[in-house]
Amino acid sequence: MTTSMTSRIVLGLLTLITLVLSSCRPEKRSIDSARVSVPAYLSTPTERRDYIISHYWKRGLSPQATKGEVDGLVLDFCGFLSGASTATIRPALVRSLEQCPDEQLPVLLASYRSILANPKSHLRDEDSYKIILHWLIRTTRLDPSLRAEAQQEYVRIGSQQRGTQH
Repeated sequence: MTTSMTSRIVLGLLTLITLVLSSCRPEKRSIDSARVSVPAYLSTPTERRDYIISHYWKRGLSPQATKGEVDGLVLDFCGFLSGASTATIRPALVRSLEQCPDEQLPVLLASYRSILANPKSHLRDEDSYKIILHWLIRTTRLDPSLRAEAQQEYVRIGSQQRGTQH
């Protein structure tokens, strides 16, 4: 064997070993949001998801946001809720409602309802929607008749959930 041939074999073996080793590394699932910059030190998917949920609404909604923009933000946000604890979800949902400009509140509430309470939604999450209803019942920003409707819906969802647990 010549030196040139030996060098090619060694180079080929090194390339093969590098490829094998790099393919054996565990794949990291990417959990990211264009709205939230996640610090690099948060490395697990759960840490990244919880950080995104906790910081998603820190910028709030623009009073000029269109219905499509609000729907897109709510859809994006709700996509992170699956598997997160109520302790993580509750403050983020409440923040989104508290910081929402009055003129955008009906749009935000309609978006949440269509995603979290709609039986046809793949992101349906009645427990998260009950957090919103609880806020609606307690807020002074809405007409009392709307708060009463929220109370009725909260009770209805609660009784349906109890009925399916038996």
